[in-house]
Amino acid sequence: MDVARLLSTAKYMYQDQAKRDINGVINCYRGLKPVIEKCHLPTGTKRDLVVLKGTIPVSYRNATYNIPVSLWIPHNHPESAPICWVNPTKDMTIKVSQHVNDAGRIFLPYLADWTSGSSDLLGVIQVMIIVFGETPPLYSKPKPQDQTTTSAFPNASNMPKPNTYQPSYPYANVYPAVAPVTSTSYSGSADPNASIMYPHSSYMQTYTPPTTSAVNTDTIPREHIRISLVSAAEDKLKARSKELIAQYSAEIGVLKKTCDDLNNGKQKLDNIVKTIENNLVQLSECKEKLKSKDAKVDDCLAKADSTKETLNIDEYFGPVQPLYKQLFNAFAEENAIVDTTYNLNEALQKGVIDLDVFIKHVRELSRRQFMLRALVKVCREKAGLPT
Repeated sequence: MDVARLLSTAKYMYQDQAKRDINGVINCYRGLKPVIEKCHLPTGTKRDLVVLKGTIPVSYRNATYNIPVSLWIPHNHPESAPICWVNPTKDMTIKVSQHVNDAGRIFLPYLADWTSGSSDLLGVIQVMIIVFGETPPLYSKPKPQDQTTTSAFPNASNMPKPNTYQPSYPYANVYPAVAPVTSTSYSGSADPNASIMYPHSSYMQTYTPPTTSAVNTDTIPREHIRISLVSAAEDKLKARSKELIAQYSAEIGVLKKTCDDLNNGKQKLDNIVKTIENNLVQLSECKEKLKSKDAKVDDCLAKADSTKETLNIDEYFGPVQPLYKQLFNAFAEENAIVDTTYNLNEALQKGVIDLDVFIKHVRELSRRQFMLRALVKVCREKAGLPT
């Protein structure tokens, strides 16, 4: 049965998004296959849900192990995060950690912070592979003759044996009907009761090691004890070192950003200081120019105050040399005679003066005008001006 038919049968709300998400997983991980199973809800009802069952490859200590898992996809996927479990076979036992509880349920920050649109099933599986590569969720049960050497810490001797992917689903016959889980021992940040579904199988039981009274400690090889202790210390050191690296990386990022902001601010301040210095130089130059011009104005005012009473306008606006001064005066007087003759003519026509008076004054003015024109001609010749 294809994915689209499974989703349609289970009546999923967002079938297109769920189909794309599931196809992306099964295309990358051939060991996972989608099936439909009944899920018990907290309300007591049952609901058909699509489950991705199979194995995912996990690399641990330079060996690859196929870890059996199941991802229960809620009917409103991708709005809600999937419910993930590790499914130990009859030869495996669950190793309880901060990511896996004693019932086999998986808790990850990726699931706790699930966001529609940015989270997907492929991301969940990739995070599982990384987490399980550091802390394996399963270890092999001891054989009857090897029970005294069983350790709670996984190592190369009691991890599930590495194998390769099989084209068909290798765990199809080990999944009984699911039932509600009423309690968990997970101590992480996620709420184990927050999910809307609680798949659980009869084989999801924590393996209880033999009591110390039944174990002959003298038969436990010291090498196995040493390997177990080293494995436990290594797991703790890895977890602590990752926490410190993440913390210091975040602090370094903040400090680097602060340093970049400070460097940018320093550059801006340097540019502002340089601009202010240039403006100060220009203002100093303008100030010196204004002082020199102010001094010249003061000198001119002082001279004007000292010569105010003896000021002769003709000396400032008339010619200075005698020849040009004589030429200027003769020309001005000759033009004044022309104006006077015109006014006498107007007075005669209006009957203001008699003819005898008019002739007398005109004769005198004409004689004077003749002399002035002769003087102007001589002065222009002396000055080298055109006549």
